[in-house]
Amino acid sequence: MIICPIYQLPNRNSQIYLQAINSNVCIMTYSHLSLLVRYAHEVGKSDAEDLLHTVFKTVSSLNPSTSAINYWKGINKTILGYSKSILKLWQDEEQAITESIEISRMDDLYYLSSERYNTINMTRQEAIQLIIKSSKIDKKVSAIKNIVDQELFSLK
Repeated sequence: MIICPIYQLPNRNSQIYLQAINSNVCIMTYSHLSLLVRYAHEVGKSDAEDLLHTVFKTVSSLNPSTSAINYWKGINKTILGYSKSILKLWQDEEQAITESIEISRMDDLYYLSSERYNTINMTRQEAIQLIIKSSKIDKKVSAIKNIVDQELFSLK
């Protein structure tokens, strides 16, 4: 099982879904994990473990595909169909996802706005140095200077 933030997962097509299904690896988000933990607190650890095993079985029975929609429909349908008490927990997680994405969006936009402001207010020399640093020219020059044949083609 792999757990990751929802915003780091591809939302259309990706080899990650095909490889997960073919390798029998369940991909879930932190939100799914939170839902499972809350469900365990509500109904007990054993029932939550049964739900998790049901989700694992779902992954292994999915048709191999790169489609994110097909993958998540399979997982989400299994979770929501497991128990009627999950629906309220699901709605709470859905609300939390919406709020956290909006907070992240606002934080990122604020950061980029301040970066833009700082860039606009740079001197010409500071801007040149930033461009050189961001394009990693010095590191590339160093790497090229360190290329040697390592005597891989010698007969010694």
